[in-house]
Amino acid sequence: VENIGHEMAQHMILYHFNFGFPLLSEMTKVSFPEREIVARDAGTPLDGFNRWESPQPNYRERVYYHEPQTGTGTREETATVIISNPEFPLAGGMGPVEVRLTWNTRNLPRLVEWKMPGLGMHVLGIEPANCHVEGRVAERLRGSLVTLQPGAAATYELELEIRARL
Repeated sequence: VENIGHEMAQHMILYHFNFGFPLLSEMTKVSFPEREIVARDAGTPLDGFNRWESPQPNYRERVYYHEPQTGTGTREETATVIISNPEFPLAGGMGPVEVRLTWNTRNLPRLVEWKMPGLGMHVLGIEPANCHVEGRVAERLRGSLVTLQPGAAATYELELEIRARL
């Protein structure tokens, strides 16, 4: 992303990856690289953020902010979320499937989790970002609004990997 304008520009970016059935089932485990986790809304329970439930009527979405723990060695500026289902329907039978989303935390220091195991909307959003989801005013008040000066650029690196075995 490059600011080709003549004035400083506010820059909020969030990569939204949605996952659903059949990857998400009661057998699914989600591993987050969190150093810290906070619910967006007061009163939202923190327990259960990393496991999946069957579709539920009247479920209210849950949004969690993760401050990712980064890797080490050559991947020290990266974080990875792993979604694992040991009984995924594959051609030829059931088998384990693992989805890995890895990103560079230098420019995407936050992770937003959108959890919605509701009837008719059975989805998990994994969202590497440089911001939260309440908008520019909230980011400005937090002191975390990213800006790009004229001619400045930001580069983002993400990798999605799917592993399956029979």
